[in-house]
Amino acid sequence: MEMGGTIYPAPLSEMRSDAVDLWARAAPLAAVPLVQARFAELLWERRYGDRPHEWAGLAVDQYVAASAFGFGEPMELTEGLQRALELSIQLNDAPRLEQTVRAAVSVARETMEREDRIPGVPLRLIDSLATLRGDRRPPELDDLIDQALDRYGDDPWNLESTLGIRSRLVDATDRPALWRVAVESFARLARRTDGLVKYAPFQHAIELAEEHGLREDAEQLRREVEELPEDALNLHAVSAEVEVPREQIDPFIDGAVGDDDLVSALTRYESGDPDSAGPAAQPSE
Repeated sequence: MEMGGTIYPAPLSEMRSDAVDLWARAAPLAAVPLVQARFAELLWERRYGDRPHEWAGLAVDQYVAASAFGFGEPMELTEGLQRALELSIQLNDAPRLEQTVRAAVSVARETMEREDRIPGVPLRLIDSLATLRGDRRPPELDDLIDQALDRYGDDPWNLESTLGIRSRLVDATDRPALWRVAVESFARLARRTDGLVKYAPFQHAIELAEEHGLREDAEQLRREVEELPEDALNLHAVSAEVEVPREQIDPFIDGAVGDDDLVSALTRYESGDPDSAGPAAQPSE
């Protein structure tokens, strides 16, 4: 938060050394893994001590532990695992990377099996796993993507996100077919939507088709939009009547028309000042 030239809390690089010392003493005492991970990551980013990499390792371990501990919001725990993946790669720590990948797979799968739908958690984790180098990706990655499509594929936006992940893992020749599925999903949403609101999914479908080289699909959708009957948009004539007293209208008309020349009248009309009558209102050359 920045206000009046002051930033709170202070940037990490400007944090007082005694405060950083306090973090170092507090980190091992924190009973909640997520709290300990936060302290440890701050200390790693500050490169605190003679062996700062140990703080990064502790942060990874505690982020992984937090994912099974149950303390924290699902999205917060997800962000922790994503950060643990990044830290493990920074450290080039293969064992920690493997344990983090295992935890991410477990959390993603368990979340998709829940009765309540929180697609943001598994999709973010699956996306992070997909960005890993090929030899670091878990063998379950394709199954996770299939599970996400089955669980959330009825929503066009989630379908687009999931297919976007898969598109990075397949050959370029296979990508148009994936994106065509996403385009058609938005088109179906538009067709079953009433009124002017149907334009939004149609427009997104067209933009998606153009972005991924599906020009024929885009043109076909444009024609479909152009041929929509008026009753499909639920358009209705709306009229309104406003009464303005004659005594308010006449002075305005008289001021615009006046009894001088045309240039003066047009000048007053353009300026919106019908009270400025006479030669003084004429524009200077």
